[in-house]
Amino acid sequence: MNFDLEQEHNDHETGAFQNEFQAAFTMAQMQTPRVNETAKIQALTAQGKFVVVSDHDLYCPYTDAVLGASIGIHSVHDTLEEAQAVCPEPDANFYVVEPPCRRENALLADADDEADDCPF
Repeated sequence: MNFDLEQEHNDHETGAFQNEFQAAFTMAQMQTPRVNETAKIQALTAQGKFVVVSDHDLYCPYTDAVLGASIGIHSVHDTLEEAQAVCPEPDANFYVVEPPCRRENALLADADDEADDCPF
């Protein structure tokens, strides 16, 4: 990253940044692209698709501070088995988002099983 030395000096003189690390962090914030495909993920799951999501933090290359998060689509599948083949053990960085209707059906199925155990 190239800093304009005059601009850096002016920022320091005016109190815009307390030190060069703050200046570097601000530059990294402005220049680091972020991905947020949450709306696309919701649209795909509403269509009944299983989405493997990539979710990870972005770090400043100069200060190692967290810049933010990047949430993107890794892959899209028609069945849960296909999605789990790509992402067998979900962790903090990759996980499967299921369609809402599948989650509701699973809750209803659990409720029916519990209803059979009811003594009255």
